[in-house]
Parts: sequence; C-alpha cells; structure tokens
Amino acid sequence: MRLTLGSEVSDIEQTKIFAQWTLDLGEGKVGCSNDGEATIDIPDDLLIADSPDPIPDLIDFVYPSIVDNSKQPNFFRERAILATKNDVLQEINDHLLSMFPGMKKNS
Repeated sequence: MRLTLGSEVSDIEQTKIFAQWTLDLGEGKVGCSNDGEATIDIPDDLLIADSPDPIPDLIDFVYPSIVDNSKQPNFFRERAILATKNDVLQEINDHLLSMFPGMKKNS
C-alpha cells in the first residue's frame, strides 16, 4: 500500500512488474536451473549502463541530492541500496561517507 499511495497508474504498474520480477528471481524462475551460480538477464531499465564509475551514479539515482536532503525525516526511510556482497556495500558506504563534509571512516 505504501508504494502506491499517491502514485500515478503507470508508476503503480511498473512497481508491480518489478515486484513480480524480484519474486521470480528469488524463487529461481528467472534464468536457468543452476547449482548455486547462475547468469541472470537483468532488464535494461534496471541497469546503469556505460558509466566509467557506476557507484556515484547509483548513489545519485537512489539518493538524489543526498547532502541537501539528508536532514529530511523520511529521505532515507524511502530508499535503499542492496548488494549481494559485503565488499560492494563497503565501497558504496565509503563513497557515501566521502560525500559528507567532516565525515571520516575509522579503520
């Protein structure tokens, strides 16, 4: 319900299509049968293509104007970046921290 409240009909339909694709992916219905590893075709509209540095592009897509909006109460509640590996998440987190003045990573 929260995803569709106040949304346009086309946005609701796109959300439903993405939700179904995500469910199918999790249930192993996308791609071929596998033994724990598989190649999955990701729809073109979900890819960040032709980017020399996709992490900043991903962050900007998910968190537009993050520095300016970071103090908005619901800004982070409505967004998330998911990754399959911790090293990818670490790279995203490092880049996010570098965007905020005065923020420093403790090793």
